[in-house]
Amino acid sequence: MLLAAAAAAVCGPVRAASGQALEETAYSCDGGWIDAVYVETGSQSSVVLLAEGNLVVLKAGPSGSGVRYAPESDTDGYIWHVKGGQGVLAWQEAGRSSLVLNNCFEQ
Repeated sequence: MLLAAAAAAVCGPVRAASGQALEETAYSCDGGWIDAVYVETGSQSSVVLLAEGNLVVLKAGPSGSGVRYAPESDTDGYIWHVKGGQGVLAWQEAGRSSLVLNNCFEQ
């Protein structure tokens, strides 16, 4: 619930009447876990993650399959890619990415 409150504070107030919604999901990964709150605001999708002790806000962007969330300016930072209830967390820096958490499954 605390993560959902943080998501609302970071992404703006959530009002069901205006088509905005929050969906909180926990993932168990090889070597760790991720709590995620997906924020749908009609035209934009975002996710707020608690990963490795960091609160991270990412925006949905182009993906060949599933949904890829990245920093808004597509700079260095976490990348969260989800498809069919499974996710992968990577760190992107200077155009290269390295795996942080793999085999993340919804709980």
